[in-house]
Amino acid sequence: MSKRQTLQLFESLLDAADRDAPEDVLVLPVVHDAIGPEETLLGALCEAFDGTYVSSGDRGEGAAGPLNEPLARVVQATFGRIRYPMTIEQRGDAVIASLDDHANPEGGLATALRAVELLVSDEINRPLCVLSYPLAGLDEAVAAALWEICGLAIRTNAPSELRIFVPLADGDVDVDRHCVPNNPVRFAVQRDRLVRRGDARALDDAIRTLLLRPDQALVLFLGAGASVSANLRLGDAIRDEALTALVGQHATVGQRLQAFREYLDQKDRWRSGEKDLPMIQFASQVTLERVLLEAFHTLGGRDRQLLPVIERLETECAQALMRLPPGRKALRHLAEKLPKLIIVSINFDRLIEDGMAVKHEVLITPEDFEQHRDLVVARVKGETDVLPILKLHGSIEDASTLVADIATTERGLHPKTAATLDAMLAANDGPLTWTWIGCSMRDADLAAWLRSHDSADLYELWVDPLPGESLLRYAKDVRQREWASMDQTLDDRLVTEKADVFLRRLDEYVDRLIAARTAP
Repeated sequence: MSKRQTLQLFESLLDAADRDAPEDVLVLPVVHDAIGPEETLLGALCEAFDGTYVSSGDRGEGAAGPLNEPLARVVQATFGRIRYPMTIEQRGDAVIASLDDHANPEGGLATALRAVELLVSDEINRPLCVLSYPLAGLDEAVAAALWEICGLAIRTNAPSELRIFVPLADGDVDVDRHCVPNNPVRFAVQRDRLVRRGDARALDDAIRTLLLRPDQALVLFLGAGASVSANLRLGDAIRDEALTALVGQHATVGQRLQAFREYLDQKDRWRSGEKDLPMIQFASQVTLERVLLEAFHTLGGRDRQLLPVIERLETECAQALMRLPPGRKALRHLAEKLPKLIIVSINFDRLIEDGMAVKHEVLITPEDFEQHRDLVVARVKGETDVLPILKLHGSIEDASTLVADIATTERGLHPKTAATLDAMLAANDGPLTWTWIGCSMRDADLAAWLRSHDSADLYELWVDPLPGESLLRYAKDVRQREWASMDQTLDDRLVTEKADVFLRRLDEYVDRLIAARTAP
């Protein structure tokens, strides 16, 4: 974490405090991956604003009293619930925490005790407090308990002087752990960049911008992030499995990627420009599509379903159909209420169409896109009640339809597919509202098509709890100039929320829109 990111983070914290200004305590959770030498600077900044910076890392037992007894009781109950019964007491002027079943705790348990002592002590009783603790060594249950305590428990049991509390988890951000309703991460410093996440009001504002009336044409484009809540893996996890099948078992992902590099060299399977890349840059460009290109090559024309990774995907997609997370349920409701809704996806799974009650047509192959182009155009114009579901990369029930290797995606969308998307944009009166939900923006075929369209054709918004580098590059390289002419940036087009939360809130908003239009 450089001094620049430290200053940006602190400035963002102050901006959020000025904007939100609650009557009680404001909690602004942060996750960052390397504060290290910047602790001194962060401490000085806190002191300059009548605050304090405290860290549980490399700290001895005990914190300054008096003990915050109400908060201590909540902490004990929370850790007791995960089967780590804890005693917290004041001995003289010091607050001491211990685990009843661990006489000499080490590693993550010792880290948790030091963090707890600070949380229930007088050391955080300043108008502004940044409290950091390392994530390294914490098991899932303990990490979740600390994150919970730093959120809701502090809000309801804060010491008397505390007004702005910044729990700062030192490590890698995790969507499932840190983007939770009761304590959502607001800022993440990851690999030398600062990600600012909006609050609940930002989500409501974005939804109002997205849909102005229920009879508006709307495209919901679902990426891998929209299927995660049904226990489907993201692309990098599948990539690592496919890598193992190609190059064998290795202890780390880095070792597998190094072995993949050696594999390409041995078989002379390099793509243009790959061989000369430094290892760190090569590793960042190894996508699932790149690995599957090599996996498909090993088949020599045989059925793709012979590959273990494809067989595993089929099993996972079938199991996912038995789950009905909030986003999938909301999507079904939206299909019933929005007469000009079109759903597009690059996912292989059948979570959209399976169980969809409204009349619908699934387009999978280029021939499907050509045959049903008039249907898509009619839907944009509100002339059909049939919902088009456009699956740009194929569907898992037929492995031959899967657009899953980099050689295919780099050629761009099939002309018949691209022509249907072009016709859909042309049919709308003005820019078509296009919402990317859980999309990495790494797909080469989509990128090429998007470059041929601008804001006169699409009004784009993104739903992503923690936007990655590829989205930032897309915004900078493709859209930044035209957005600047409208005095907008990516932040004006971004909803930093999970797909399930967004879709559920959109569904509720549509209900309110319809009720307002039908009210006497």
